[in-house]
Amino acid sequence: MKKEDIQQALAALGRELEKKGVEGELLIVGGAAMCLIHDARDATKDVDGLFEPRTEMLEAIATVAEKHNLEDDWLNDGVKGFFFTEPERVPFAEFPGLRVTTVSPDYLLAMKLFSARTALYENDRRDIKTLLGLLNITSTRQALEIIEKYLPQEKILPKTQYLLEEIIEELSP
Repeated sequence: MKKEDIQQALAALGRELEKKGVEGELLIVGGAAMCLIHDARDATKDVDGLFEPRTEMLEAIATVAEKHNLEDDWLNDGVKGFFFTEPERVPFAEFPGLRVTTVSPDYLLAMKLFSARTALYENDRRDIKTLLGLLNITSTRQALEIIEKYLPQEKILPKTQYLLEEIIEELSP
């Protein structure tokens, strides 16, 4: 989904919720946050986030998917296992019927690094590089300190440190 597609889908979602007299809450993370909020990429496969009220949101998400020819899971909460603490919600946008928030760049970096796959997709690498730049991080230690703000050190896998070392080396002049 391109940035404009996501914005149109979110506006449509808000309209569906408003018709039902519901005020929805959506916390966007992942590729959608990188695309919409940080202008780090042109598109993402889907919108990852947390939303409530759950039942009404799921119904409205399905309606928007049908009306706008989107995948059934265009907006999903599959990312819920990657929230380790309750994040501070940063306001992003408001549509009639829907309030959209995101997380801080450091929380998003921690999520991206925690969820990093062995073979990163190019978008994930680019997202991590973008977030490191936004946060002025130039060393592995600085990045690990951010992750440790949200995740106990024993949960941070060695692959995360190796990945960080590799990416930071790529960013070094």
